[in-house]
Amino acid sequence: IDTYYGSRDAKGQNYVETTVRGSTITLDRTLSDSLSLHSALRAYDSEVTRKYVTFGTVNTTTNRVSINRAARYKEESGVFWQNELKHVFETGPFSHEALYGIEVGYQDRQDKGLTLRNVASYDVFNPQLIDFPEIPGNTAANPDADTHISIAGLYLQDLITITPEWKLMVGGRFDRL
Repeated sequence: IDTYYGSRDAKGQNYVETTVRGSTITLDRTLSDSLSLHSALRAYDSEVTRKYVTFGTVNTTTNRVSINRAARYKEESGVFWQNELKHVFETGPFSHEALYGIEVGYQDRQDKGLTLRNVASYDVFNPQLIDFPEIPGNTAANPDADTHISIAGLYLQDLITITPEWKLMVGGRFDRL
């Protein structure tokens, strides 16, 4: 079947537009033969606009399908700062690479979905395409969510070299959201 059931103006009315921006600043510093510091600050934001078509009901008696117009708008931004202290040392026959870390940050999200039901009714076997009406600005959003997440994390890991062929990694992390 080679049939299209969307808007006649598909390029203008059915699309996804995404913008993503991000930056990272890092600092790597050797403090001594056995200690080094790695610090990274990351920030980003993104926007997604998605306009698309969904199917409503199909009437098998009249061979007609109802079409819904939908839109999804998402915005997201965040900043994260990660700091790690690497400590290289020996205990008896074992060498260690210990990593002590702290991470703090936040993320903000907005997500809004809109649907306009029954914007068109097409013959299943011979659709005559139309331009869809715009979704009114007063349409109730579902979902309509604003989320703010703050994070603080502490972690520790130790990579223990037992032999050149055998290594053991142990560690743990605590996060507070």
